[in-house]
Amino acid sequence: MCQCLYYRLWWLNMLNLGFSS
Repeated sequence: MCQCLYYRLWWLNMLNLGFSS
């Protein structure tokens, strides 16, 4: 499995939390 994809999903999640706050 490519870890880049997982890292990207995690980064998007972090951004979502930031915008949600």
